[in-house]
Amino acid sequence: AVTGDAVLIADYKTDQAAPASLAEVPKAYIGQLALYRAVLGRIYPEKTIRAALVFTEGPNVIEVPGAAMDAALAEIVRKITLR
Repeated sequence: AVTGDAVLIADYKTDQAAPASLAEVPKAYIGQLALYRAVLGRIYPEKTIRAALVFTEGPNVIEVPGAAMDAALAEIVRKITLR
């Protein structure tokens, strides 16, 4: 969703057991959102990019902080650079 000052990414997950907190979210999910955020940041450089995981089981919504996505993106870049 694109608003006047932000872009919100909602990534739906159908895991059978939804995590209860960000600490329980698989790192791959945070990395995936980090990549989406990086792309959207280039398209909408003037907007804040927010992201949340929506687990249909539960249901449960977990917003992923920018710092968590920054760390995940740095790890992805590090792994690519080491190849």
